[in-house]
Amino acid sequence: MSRNPTISDTQAEAGIIATLIFNPSYYLHSEQLNQSHFYNKESSCLYWGISQLIKQGVENIDSFNLTAMINSNDGMKNTFDKFGIDVDNYIHLSKNVSRSSVEEYKILVNRILALAFKRELHKQLKKFDDMCLDVDQDDINELSGNIYSTINKLNEQFVLNDDVKLIGEVIDEIWHEIEERSSKGVVGIKPKIELLSNYFTYENGELVLLQARMKQGKSAYMLNEALYQLKQGYNVAYFDTEMPSRQFVERALAHLTGVEVRKIKNGSYTASEADSLRVALSWFKKQKFVHLYKPQWTAETIYATAKILQYKMGLNFLIFDYIKNNSGNASEVANKLGEQIDYLKNFVAGNMNIPVLAAAQLGRTGEVADSDKLDRYTSVTVKWIKKNKDDITGDWKKVGNYKVNVKYNRLGELMDDDEWIDVVFNGNIMDIHQASIQHTPDDFSL
Repeated sequence: MSRNPTISDTQAEAGIIATLIFNPSYYLHSEQLNQSHFYNKESSCLYWGISQLIKQGVENIDSFNLTAMINSNDGMKNTFDKFGIDVDNYIHLSKNVSRSSVEEYKILVNRILALAFKRELHKQLKKFDDMCLDVDQDDINELSGNIYSTINKLNEQFVLNDDVKLIGEVIDEIWHEIEERSSKGVVGIKPKIELLSNYFTYENGELVLLQARMKQGKSAYMLNEALYQLKQGYNVAYFDTEMPSRQFVERALAHLTGVEVRKIKNGSYTASEADSLRVALSWFKKQKFVHLYKPQWTAETIYATAKILQYKMGLNFLIFDYIKNNSGNASEVANKLGEQIDYLKNFVAGNMNIPVLAAAQLGRTGEVADSDKLDRYTSVTVKWIKKNKDDITGDWKKVGNYKVNVKYNRLGELMDDDEWIDVVFNGNIMDIHQASIQHTPDDFSL
């Protein structure tokens, strides 16, 4: 058993710094770690500099920007100068010790946190040792109280990573938050389809799941929501599993201008339509919006990318299109889909405190695998359904050719199976909006 009096691991500390230099996004999986947990001052200084760059959205950690960041803080600069850190050489040597996976990186982080905990505990135990050897110290209650208080603080800092308080200590703060939210009238971000606001809004920390059949416009729904929220002033990211950015922009421009998608694709638009497209492109350039296409998103990639965007552009609305898993039997598929939804709800929406809108594909039966398992993880489940011909009584551009049903809702009222909102979907220009004429409740059944 090692009894190194310094209680440190220089190689593990260097491994963390080296890994972050070449994989900055890994930092987002270890935000409990801070520079005070490092034993070596040069490692502490470098970690602080790298963490500040990452929080500012810098994706390339090099000698110039790392040195500039450290020099921006007098305390860090003094440490930097005192130890004569050669950043160029450090980065060069880092290639040999950088870890290539999040799992390996987390092992190093846990190692450093454990050693930092031991160092602090060892320091406090030395104080208790002196108190125990003080023959004039007779107050057992004081000694016992000091020991428990110190241990509890260490647990809060390293184990719980939270300052755990009784409800009475925070109730005033919570009530202030409740009053502040209620004073704004509507809590959260309103959906584009106005009548849906009677049932839910996109609230921070919550996940809304859109369920739809394949090739029936769920991506168009998500696109409409993205562009609508941009127009309301929100900063939006759209993580796509199906559509490269070129196709997304073609559809987005059609929606913004009313120029049909096919015309944009083959260049057959008129001169006046070309002017409209230029105006739309100019508007797009000014938006804080990101569209990222990856056929296979991992849980770690979703979180790390969203977290970087939160630092970089103030991300406050995330769309994920769409959740899928086709391997295994029905039960296995449901479990895997449930895990993805749980991750989006609790780790992405919850930890980042932003609303998330995601989509999932309905099967032939009109459900997504074992839908009860999935609904348990979501805040709201919305079904997007194409109407049958018998359901369209009149001009579809007025009464709607699609319908929306709030199937499950933890944030407010839900709909019965025979209730819905009538919606118009014009696929030629990728436009979705609430129908001007809504059906009466007993006209049809869903």
